[in-house]
Amino acid sequence: MTPVTGPATTAGSTRSWSDRLSRRWIVTIGSIAFLAGPLIDALAGGPSILDFPHNGSGLVALVAPVIVDLESLSTRYARLRQSVGPRTLLRAVDARRLVCRRDWEDASRRLPSAPWDSYGAGALESWMDADRWLMSQPSTRPVSDGLLREIHCRAMRGHYFVGYERRRVRAALAGRRISRTLHDVILRHMVRGRRVYFSGVDHEQLVGVYRSDPLESFVHNGESFLPDGRRYLIPDELDRLRSNRFFRVDESSIVRIGPEKILGTVHYVAVHSVGENVRTVLENADRRLRRPSSPHRAVRTIVTLARDLLSIHPFIDGNGRTVRLLADHLLSCRGLPPCLYPNELDLLMTEDEAYHFTLRGMCAYVDEMEKAVTAGTTGTLGRTGSGGRGAAGRY
Repeated sequence: MTPVTGPATTAGSTRSWSDRLSRRWIVTIGSIAFLAGPLIDALAGGPSILDFPHNGSGLVALVAPVIVDLESLSTRYARLRQSVGPRTLLRAVDARRLVCRRDWEDASRRLPSAPWDSYGAGALESWMDADRWLMSQPSTRPVSDGLLREIHCRAMRGHYFVGYERRRVRAALAGRRISRTLHDVILRHMVRGRRVYFSGVDHEQLVGVYRSDPLESFVHNGESFLPDGRRYLIPDELDRLRSNRFFRVDESSIVRIGPEKILGTVHYVAVHSVGENVRTVLENADRRLRRPSSPHRAVRTIVTLARDLLSIHPFIDGNGRTVRLLADHLLSCRGLPPCLYPNELDLLMTEDEAYHFTLRGMCAYVDEMEKAVTAGTTGTLGRTGSGGRGAAGRY
């Protein structure tokens, strides 16, 4: 879910992908009818949960419960890790952990040889460097504010914070410090991919820093779009946001324009409360993870932590990839694989839905890793158009 600082002017699009899950490790609970047809794509992490029929009575429960033998999955994962090296990353597999599932299909069409470049040149290299650094950290390191900031610093190194600059250009127009013509010219350059530093700020100063400027007061107006480009909420989306303790619905802004269309504003955590909320969430998770517990309970704790951090949205940009790296690290410390297909709509899922979605993604990661390892050992490594690495090669 992408935060905005005002009504959106461009419509988003849905992304889909096919997930192949190993029947050896997953037994789906529920009827065959429930899993049949287009809904299976959603259960596997397909289109946005907001793109399915809802008839005003509520969103379909999109993530069916699954049973996963985590001990067996961990053994299988350890065997694959041993075959490639404990700190080796497979570009074709691990790149999928960088790009949000909603962006991957479109990026694959536009940049077929390097879809990860949709997050900016060098994004994958910085992200994988951060992943390797995490592999070198002791499993006993506390889940702390310092760890989260360090991950962001490493994952976002060299990143251009386009939203940061765009908001300041718009603020300058609103304050009549620049003309409409200059405003339009600057934004046009940004759309074309030019790095315009209107603020005069070195963006290396923005990494590892929580939102603090009122200009970074993010709001959510919905995941759906009207013909004129305005966003709108659907009833269940609004209900789910109301049930998330980190969001505040501006009830005075709520206007129903149809049985399933609502105009309104939902506020993310206020900038002055970001640090406090992040530290509380991290401390609670660290305390729970240090207690003896089953692997499934640990996974639930990690999923809840990721969901809470995404809801808080502590950084100006790069929240999804930073939170994913932290969650994947915590899973790895327990001998468990990461979730293959990242999902930034966790905050619109219930905790149970997010948990089962993650279990599916963990199994999918091991399946894809196995395929990549097999391709590598049979000498079928191809070359990509970015960096000359193998399409299924070790990175």
